[in-house]
Amino acid sequence: MSFLSDRRERGIPEKNHSQEVLLQERPSGQRIRNLTMLKLHLLKIQPSQLFISEEKLSRVMQRLNPEKPETLEPIPVKKLGGEIIYTDGHTRALAAHQRGFTEIPIVWDKDELDWEAYEICVHWCKEEGILTIADLEDRILDPGSYERLWINRCREMHKQLEAKREQRQA
Repeated sequence: MSFLSDRRERGIPEKNHSQEVLLQERPSGQRIRNLTMLKLHLLKIQPSQLFISEEKLSRVMQRLNPEKPETLEPIPVKKLGGEIIYTDGHTRALAAHQRGFTEIPIVWDKDELDWEAYEICVHWCKEEGILTIADLEDRILDPGSYERLWINRCREMHKQLEAKREQRQA
């Protein structure tokens, strides 16, 4: 699974990468960008997602081996204002937290992001008291509820943003 999969699922378009990046084959056959990896404390990263899919979490938990930290694919983050936020990988971060990781491998996301959308998502999180990945532990939903409560909310937000942007250009 690509670390861009959540973005596509939520209706966030993929971005063109202006930089050439090397791809690395993982044991699972996945290809990831060969970027400089850092580690960061899990609880120092602000989520930008309100819910976690139990189905997806179950798949990630099966793959994640706490004895082999390399089984955790790096999670993309970026700075928004003065905070470091997850731009994707919330499920992997929660799985790491549940498996006892305190630090996770991160990569600085080089994608051009829809900052207006991320600001809205981070605002939603803060309004709901989601300040760390641990705050998502009691927000794990079955697939239907996840689709209805999170994916549809994001799609609607993107439609509203597009309409607002079109109106500004008119």
